[in-house]
Amino acid sequence: MEFRRYVEAGLAETDDDFLAVYKGSRLGIGGEAFLGDLQDRYAESIRKRGRTEDVALRRVASRMAAERIVEVSCRCLGVPPGEVCSRRRDSWVRPVVARMLSRHGGLTQREIAARIGVGTGKSVSDQLQRLTVAVAGDRSLRCVVEGLEKELQRERSGAKL
Repeated sequence: MEFRRYVEAGLAETDDDFLAVYKGSRLGIGGEAFLGDLQDRYAESIRKRGRTEDVALRRVASRMAAERIVEVSCRCLGVPPGEVCSRRRDSWVRPVVARMLSRHGGLTQREIAARIGVGTGKSVSDQLQRLTVAVAGDRSLRCVVEGLEKELQRERSGAKL
């Protein structure tokens, strides 16, 4: 049912967009808040059972080093790497870098929070949700984010060769 709503909402404009979303999470397809909730529920079930994750649920995509993701992101956003940890009103730097660290680095929201200098994983989740809404309505922001996604994909592909 969630997948049907996703498709009908038209969140992905091309097949490449869909594939990026599809590969973005091993647990499901949806918004950042939804995926964060799934991750939290999954972690809680593992904790209760006291067992490690099922091999079938492991992320198989290669990951980039977080430092490299921040470096490439800042270059594409036109800001110095130290800017990521700076709190700035109406800035999309932190949310965009957070998204890239999650998608390309495989970091959890808590790990991202520590890396970009925000309080908690919940703060990261809020920023990611805000970014998702903004990208849907702001063409220029969407172009920046898509361009950065493509640049990081090229970096990952080049690293594999």
